[in-house]
Formats: sequence, C-alpha cells, structure tokens
Amino acid sequence: MSTVVPIREPVTISLELDAALQEAIQDLMPEVREWPAVKEFGVEVTRELVARIAITRGLKSMHKRPASNPTKAKPQKPEVVPDIDEPTPEAVEDAPIKLNASGLIDPPSGWSVWRPTERVPTTQEDVHGYYTRQGWDRWWGKVQNETISFYYSRDPELHDVLPFDGKSPQGKSVMVQKTPWGPGHIIPHKW
Repeated sequence: MSTVVPIREPVTISLELDAALQEAIQDLMPEVREWPAVKEFGVEVTRELVARIAITRGLKSMHKRPASNPTKAKPQKPEVVPDIDEPTPEAVEDAPIKLNASGLIDPPSGWSVWRPTERVPTTQEDVHGYYTRQGWDRWWGKVQNETISFYYSRDPELHDVLPFDGKSPQGKSVMVQKTPWGPGHIIPHKW
C-alpha cells in the first residue's frame, strides 16, 4: 500500500528533452498562440508553457485510459502491405531523403504529424502506447481519397521497430508499408 503525500507548494521539474521533443514543442507554439483564451488573456506563449500543457494533457489522457497493460504487447513479424496499383509520381520516387541538423529525416509533403492536442481513439490507445515507447510518432496522410493513420520515426536508427502485435476488434493487424523515408506502420481502417 502506498502513501499519498499531498503537494502543497509548486515544484520545479527539470527535464532533458531530445531534439525531436524540442522541435515538437516549438512546432506547437504557433497553434497555442492562436487559441482564443491565449489571445483573450494576453498569455505569453513560451516553450515552457507549451511543455506544461503537453504534460498536463498527457496526464489527463493517461488517467482516462481503460485498464490495460500495453507493455505486454509482443513484437510480431511484419505484415507487408502490397504496393498500390497506381504508380507513384516520379518526383516522389526520386526525391532525396533530407536530414535536418539533428540527423532526422524530413518527411515528404503530405505527411502530417499527429499533434498532442489531437485525440487518439480509445480502441487504439494500446497501439499508441507501444509506438510512443519506441520513440515513434503518430502521423496521418491521404492515399487517394482516404485519410490513413500510421506510426513512423524520423530517426533512421529507430526504423527496425517490429509492428504492434495486437489485433483490432475486427481481427486486423498493423500493416508495414516500405517507403523511401523508412517504414510506416499503418493502422487499419476502423481499428
């Protein structure tokens, strides 16, 4: 049995953030500046404020999660998604893979990282937990007229992550799609 000690005074916590997390925080600053409450109250948007919002919302999300243990998920062999019948435009195939100053891959246009403010469906929380623990981010993009959600890491050293081994309520598995920018692990529609 653990004892809960009430916190009476604010505590300063120091965190060491890697380049990807720093960039994610920096990328959210313009969005937070546009929030009506921020504009109304004249709040100064700093990296510290955005980080605090991310931590607070992350904690709320974790407390709302259904009781499960995603750490029990075991890696499985990848299920390779067949190439799309329509040919990919040459510009995409020949596009050089660009690395930023931190050594991370610059993904192609059309791939959008899932913002911390965007809700992950409750049926996908175990999948999301598995990939975020591996250092991967949730992304979305369009294939023909359909929006897809997938997990991907901009860090080339993390590309060997095995797909999540769980199944959707319909019995579908995560699919692996090879791309010139590294593998994407696609969440089947209606997971």
